[in-house]
Amino acid sequence: MAQIPGTVIAAQITTGDTANTFSIGDTNQMQGGHQSVAFLEERDAITDDRRREGMTCWVAGTTAMLYRLVGGTDNASWREVVYAGTLAQAAYDLASIGTNVGTNAYDLAQFAYNLAAIGTNVGTNAYNLATTGSNMAWVALSTAWVGTLAASVAQATADGKVDRIGDTMTGTLTCPNVFLGVDQMIYAGTEMLDFAGAGYRVVTATGTTIHFTGSNYGLGRSVTVEIIPSVQTTFSADGSWRWIGGVPSSLAQSKITVFSLTSFGSTGADVVGAYLSES
Repeated sequence: MAQIPGTVIAAQITTGDTANTFSIGDTNQMQGGHQSVAFLEERDAITDDRRREGMTCWVAGTTAMLYRLVGGTDNASWREVVYAGTLAQAAYDLASIGTNVGTNAYDLAQFAYNLAAIGTNVGTNAYNLATTGSNMAWVALSTAWVGTLAASVAQATADGKVDRIGDTMTGTLTCPNVFLGVDQMIYAGTEMLDFAGAGYRVVTATGTTIHFTGSNYGLGRSVTVEIIPSVQTTFSADGSWRWIGGVPSSLAQSKITVFSLTSFGSTGADVVGAYLSES
């Protein structure tokens, strides 16, 4: 039999009597197992000597969440322990957000179509509406970009009725709905948005920082991104992009943020963005 280094304890550690109610140890000072702390900073400060893959830690502060070390023992390996009921609710919430239904959605689409039809500078109008305290302007801005892209897609799929290049269409184009691709992005800390790719992106931010850059800018190209932060997350983006009404610096845990970017040229300086966060 092989020897095990350490201090040999030849009997159970007990309180000595059932009447004694004091603790015989602190699990926060042991390796692996389970620990309990108040804040995420305390969880991340657990020393390497007390970590073991598979251990759990309850954070009782603002998160009130159970975490487990999975695939390693560094801070990037902490994962939320999510139960089936929570996952089902999250799936339901995502399905509700992704569905274009209801009178409000129809009204917003009609409003965006009218703005595009009269050639109004949507960014300026959105800014003016924002000064009245209405968040509806930001939603209208995103919807206008979707409506503009929808017209391009409708022309590209006209099945021979109108050529993509060099032809002229007269009359009224009716487009009841357009379904754009949705790309599920994998969180990497720095996220590259390809303006020649899918029109919608979804990313779950599992770390404390997230930064966005772009590529393949082009006149009329747009991207809409939904961020679902698992923890309090610091937000940043390409410094050459311009934002209507400012840009967030921090994303609250579990509060969804949606932002849309439209390229009016071939460089990052030609990109205009707007965002809205869940209250």
